[in-house]
Amino acid sequence: GFTGRILPEYDDGVMGKYVNSPQTSVFDKGKILFGLSQAKIAIKSQKRVILVEGQMDVIMSHQMGIQEVVAVSGTALTEYHIRILLRYTKMFFLAFDNDSAGIKACIRSASLITQHGGMVKVIHIEGGKDTADLVKENPEIWQKSIDQAQDFVEYYLNHIIAPIQDDDTEAKNSSLTYLLTWIQDIVDPIVRNHYIKRLSALLNILEEDIYRQIKNNRLSMVQKSAPISDISAPAIKLQKYIIGYLFYKSQNYDILTLEESLFTQPVLRELFVKLRDHCKQHTVTQLTISECKTILNQQEYALLEEMLLPIIYSIEEMNLSEDQIQQAIQETIYRAKQHYNRSVRKLLRLQLAEAKQSGDEAQIEKILVQYNTFIKK
Repeated sequence: GFTGRILPEYDDGVMGKYVNSPQTSVFDKGKILFGLSQAKIAIKSQKRVILVEGQMDVIMSHQMGIQEVVAVSGTALTEYHIRILLRYTKMFFLAFDNDSAGIKACIRSASLITQHGGMVKVIHIEGGKDTADLVKENPEIWQKSIDQAQDFVEYYLNHIIAPIQDDDTEAKNSSLTYLLTWIQDIVDPIVRNHYIKRLSALLNILEEDIYRQIKNNRLSMVQKSAPISDISAPAIKLQKYIIGYLFYKSQNYDILTLEESLFTQPVLRELFVKLRDHCKQHTVTQLTISECKTILNQQEYALLEEMLLPIIYSIEEMNLSEDQIQQAIQETIYRAKQHYNRSVRKLLRLQLAEAKQSGDEAQIEKILVQYNTFIKK
């Protein structure tokens, strides 16, 4: 595949800065980390990887001697990228553009990295320059920016929460709540404890108070009559696998006849419906990633790359026979339905308890009818 970077004098702000070859089975952007083969020794020795946005950022940084630098190739950071990099280090330095899109990408990437047990620091570059321009103009500042990289919690407090107006307490509380939610979702207890310590030191509050708040958040989520989309991660993973199998068996009866309500995340449900309906209408024998560009809008396609490409790759790597794929599909659907049924029963029981507590006889009767109908079904 090929990558081109627009020359500054032709940059009209409309065309993308980077243009890549189309996605193919050979040139797969969700699997490529540009510069990794040249960087992996430095990544191991420096015990960190620096992630930048563009290929020229990698080349310029390597030329000045900072070689633990790699780039994603015109796509969001994926689970596949992270799993590859975790073979070499747990420490990720993010150096994305200092605009709203870059900040969102930074937060999204940090969440994905920590969910897989990695740790995150952020390299903040003043003036909105990208790495390549900075290295070209003043390589010492690039080195200094790396040396002064901030722990993600510190970066979030300084660059997301601090700029909010002091009298806008609602926005500050909302941002702080997100930060706590981000910390509580970290799987690795060592990594989670590290960020709690940093937050405690930066805000000068007791670690015990942070743990208590996280515990209250979790309790509130369970007690609240939340939509069924807030179910456990294993259920969401099963739903992703069902969509992944659609790429290999696009006319599979078990998948094409599934009720869309089984997909409890709105994003996944929307993707499933669009891909399923396309396979039905066009009698697609095997759905491809490149074909999805004609089915999905730009935002949906980006979500497909971020959320589902790693699942599709893992199915591909299993190298299953026809019978094995069919068995895997049926088992995945069965388990997904079990998770769904448990979540519905749990939600109805919570609603029933609330109705009993408030003494709402009409609501109690309504929920009991819903519960009995669901059980019979």
